[in-house]
Parts: sequence; C-alpha cells; structure tokens
Amino acid sequence: MTRPALWLVATIFVVSCGCLVLVSQNPERSTETHYASAQISQSQTGSLHGAVTARYARVWGATIGIVPDIKPTGTEGRITATTDQYGNYAVKLPVGQYNVCVRHHGLEETCHCIRIEEGRDAELDFAMPVDNAYVLPTDYNVLDRRLQLLAGTKSMNCGHVHITESPGKETACALAAHKHKQAFFVRYDVKCGDCEMSFGLAADQLGRLFAVRFDSMGMSTWELSPAEVMPDGIFTVVAPCPPHPGLRITRTGALSCFSADEKVENIMQQLEDPALADVKPK
Repeated sequence: MTRPALWLVATIFVVSCGCLVLVSQNPERSTETHYASAQISQSQTGSLHGAVTARYARVWGATIGIVPDIKPTGTEGRITATTDQYGNYAVKLPVGQYNVCVRHHGLEETCHCIRIEEGRDAELDFAMPVDNAYVLPTDYNVLDRRLQLLAGTKSMNCGHVHITESPGKETACALAAHKHKQAFFVRYDVKCGDCEMSFGLAADQLGRLFAVRFDSMGMSTWELSPAEVMPDGIFTVVAPCPPHPGLRITRTGALSCFSADEKVENIMQQLEDPALADVKPK
C-alpha cells in the first residue's frame, strides 16, 4: 500500500488579535463540503477548510466545533462540521475571530484560534495526538464498536467467524442482507502470532460498503493509502469499498469487496489465502 499523501499548500501567517490568520494560496483544492446549520448572510463572509490527521492517517468522522469570540448577527452561535472519508472539512463563516476545536473517539481534543476575513479562503489543519487511555494491546470491542458505527444501530449482526471455523453461515447471512439492501456487519478472525487480528465488512442503510482491519497490537500509518483512515487510534484501518467487484466470496469462504488480483494490495488481502486465514470453507 502506498504512503498517505500529504498536502503541500502554501499559506500566509499573520498574527491578529491573538489569533493565527491562515490564508490559503490554493483555493481550488477539492473537498467534500459539510456546511454548518446556521443562517449566514452571503455578504461579509469567508470560508474555512482543512484536513484532520492522527499519526499521518486521515481522520474520518471527526467533529469540528467552531465558536465565535463575538456571536455574528443571524447565526446560532456554535457551528459544527464533520470530516469526510478523506479527513477533510469545509464551512462558510461570517467574518470574525473563532476558536476551532476538533474531537474524535480515541484521540485528544485539539483547538486553534483563527480569524476569518471577507472573501478569503482560510486553511486550518489539525494533527491530533492519540489519547493515552488507549494503551497496547487493545481488545476486540474496538472492532465491534467500529463495525456497528459504520453499519448503524438497525443493522444485522451476521456473526463472528473464529479461527478454524467455517464461515459459510455468516457469509450467507451477509450476502442475503446485502441483496435485500439491509444494513449488516460481519467479522472474520485470522491467525496472528502474538496478537489478535480480524477483518470485518459493514454495509449501511444507504448501501455503502466498508472494509475494516483490526490488530490488537496496533498498525503503522506509513502504509496507508489516501482513502484509508484509522479512526480508533492505531488499532483499526477503515477503507470504503470500491464500486466493483462488490461483494465476492474468497478462497477461504470469507467475504471481500476488493478484487482478487494479487498485484493490487488491499486491507483484506489476507483472507485470500486459506493457509494464512486458517479457516475451513465449505
């Protein structure tokens, strides 16, 4: 897997009223926008965008809380935004000075101060430290919580396939749920010498598929592709599934949403080899 891309964006740093003003010189940078629920006038506004990372991994689903020093006319006060699957966020704001904080489960809250200027696109990136409460090694509850969060509260739990067990029933459950457009999640254990390792698939109510890899001893961030994120410190890697091939049964009997092409690496590749997965497909 390739090393995650790092944005190289020129910025201008100006100290004003105790805040750091960051004016981007790359206004055409593409990002999915999550606009806050506030009544903002089209006049005297600027915009704010940025990326959230943790140990160089993009953080998906982080909450950005934006609080003005002085409440602008016509707004609700506190404004929120959420990072997308690539760790990016963007929001329009009235001109003014703001305190911006980012929060995410398993990471320490990080805050910065910034001033928004009329017609300017400001950039503010965050590098979040891992919360010290998340110590090594961790347990399977981390993966269970992540799969449930991805699939949603009304999803079907298709089961947990332990090492040496046949995955036939769990795989059939997941395929049936997906065929009927029902949210689900399923997990498969694999051999790991001094750790616990597992892979999971989750589908939400919109039909979106996600692959998750779990390692109780943690994983390096240096091998992440730009689309992969580590939302639980260093213990899980989550990747959105590509549109093709969809769900397919691997040689181990487990499910994958990636191509069987061995030249194309993916986070579920270990499920392709029965000797590594040590399961008994039907």
